[in-house]
Amino acid sequence: MSDGADFSFNGMDVGYFEGPSPTQGGRARYMPFRGPGHYELQQALKADARPRCTYLTNGIEITFEVLNCPEYGVLDLGNFSGA
Repeated sequence: MSDGADFSFNGMDVGYFEGPSPTQGGRARYMPFRGPGHYELQQALKADARPRCTYLTNGIEITFEVLNCPEYGVLDLGNFSGA
């Protein structure tokens, strides 16, 4: 079981972080959920967008951009706010 948070894109669940939830830019491992949230995130990346995602930790909403998905289960993240 992970201690990382579930995160979402446009109100749709995408997956959860494996290990501690990130609070600054860099690479993070995650476990994707099958469903529209993960699909829409990947479609946005293919369209050269920087999807903005969110997760909650201790009642605080953290937002970040997904910059790239270099391989399955790995995201490059940046531009955090709320952390």
